[in-house]
Amino acid sequence: MQSLTGYTDETLLNEVDGMTDLLYEKQGSYLQGKQDVIKALIKAGKLTPEEGEKFIKITNQETSTQTR
Repeated sequence: MQSLTGYTDETLLNEVDGMTDLLYEKQGSYLQGKQDVIKALIKAGKLTPEEGEKFIKITNQETSTQTR
């Protein structure tokens, strides 16, 4: 019975590890998307580079607090 428990624990850990990787990929994609929008707004003249920089800093702070 001990080997079955070890196998089950190992399988569960692998599943959790995979879900964690997916979460980090989603957060990275979300952050990149927000940064792309900010860059497009700067290019279109809707934001100044200084305003865009502030938004990018806020976005980075949001992401770092979500991963804690």
